[in-house]
Amino acid sequence: MNVRTLIVDLAVRYGFQVLGALVIVVAGLLVGRWVGGLIELRLRGRAMEPPMRVLIARAVKTPTARSSARSSTTSATPASSISASPCPTRRTSAPR
Repeated sequence: MNVRTLIVDLAVRYGFQVLGALVIVVAGLLVGRWVGGLIELRLRGRAMEPPMRVLIARAVKTPTARSSARSSTTSATPASSISASPCPTRRTSAPR
């Protein structure tokens, strides 16, 4: 199969899905920036130190990007199946 044909096939097959995902990401970033700006304006009216105000505003702005990145990289292994042993290769049973 030719590389050019493969690229065209992938663009036709997944192009609208990638475009839709990019639109959703950009919209989420814009909404996050807007909400963060509103929060920062509301916090300016209160007696609060500027570093604390900036910290809260940034925390409001970024969770959407962080949570989507975290959900795509986290494994689906339940916590109960993870070994409590300090070294996963070391056996915890007594030698025979």
